Amino acid sequence: MAEKKNVFIMSGDAFERESEKGVFGAFLFFGEDDYLKERTLSKLRERILSAEGFELFNHFDISFSGASNLSRDELFASLSDAVDALPMMQEQKLIEIHDLNVDKLNAAEMGYLTGACKKAGEDTVMIIFCRENELDCGYRFEVQANFVKLSGAAKPVRFQTLPKARLASYAKKYLLKEDIKMSDGAASTLCDMCACKMMALTGELSKLSAYYSTVKNGEKIVNEADVRRICSETTGEETPFALVDAMQKWKLVGVLEVLRTMRDQREEPVVVVSKMAKVYMEMLFIKSLMITGMNAQDISKKMKMNAFRVEKFVLSLEKAPITVIENAIKEIYELDLALKSTQSDPWLLIELFVAKVYLPKSMR
Repeated sequence: MAEKKNVFIMSGDAFERESEKGVFGAFLFFGEDDYLKERTLSKLRERILSAEGFELFNHFDISFSGASNLSRDELFASLSDAVDALPMMQEQKLIEIHDLNVDKLNAAEMGYLTGACKKAGEDTVMIIFCRENELDCGYRFEVQANFVKLSGAAKPVRFQTLPKARLASYAKKYLLKEDIKMSDGAASTLCDMCACKMMALTGELSKLSAYYSTVKNGEKIVNEADVRRICSETTGEETPFALVDAMQKWKLVGVLEVLRTMRDQREEPVVVVSKMAKVYMEMLFIKSLMITGMNAQDISKKMKMNAFRVEKFVLSLEKAPITVIENAIKEIYELDLALKSTQSDPWLLIELFVAKVYLPKSMR
């Protein structure tokens, strides 16, 4: 009997280095850190999808979510069609596979999936995106039948949770790019407040960066007291700073990127919409007070809101007509109603809402 070879598992860092040079074929993204997977996939999209306006022909995003209107057989057929399709106006096409619990695939489904992976040639990059709970990384997971079968057709790439020291180093480098220094103690405290979760850490770093962008004089240094004063521990009820920031910038791509990350973090769509609605209501109240002539300081006192948050809203709303905000509230009400009364894919409904609100009228 031939000796069984160990499966080679690439690290997330190694994949990023390889992808900069150019990759092709099928890859299995799995591991404990879903945020790092999504960030790597986002960079990959930017590199591959170079022909603007041809995404329909070059980007295939296949979700096996239970909310899909297609049966599993139809979804596997869509995957087969995607593999056979030729890229247009660029060298490669990108196929993403989401919401597929590898641990629970039966033999026939595993056959369809591995068959598609093996057909992926030089004109194809296929990413099987498994959240932490969709592929078990427990003791001796690498000898589990489904993992062995799939890793024989798709190169496995594991994204592990980063150690605190590396996260602290990342935090300091992130801020240094904005000419903001951070003490070792502040970085350590921030990591603790974020429970060493990359998603929460990135959001709080964006908050610190935005806050210190308002500081015009003197050296910008973040200490432990600043972290405790400005940052907070993210809770399930709190609207993530990254989402608020993207909504305030009125940029379609930015909002979609944040929502995609929230989807991959398995946020409930109804809860996400509720958080967005809250932001739009704050926008409406603040814009209404701006029209009456009130400044940011007065609005902060009137609404009993954090002064820094109000200043961010005021800057983002200076050129935004109040009718745009009113339309967003009307559309999100319709979206909330649809989520609670139809069987359509909730994330597709959310993306359609974003297109209505953030696309220029000429492109709707």
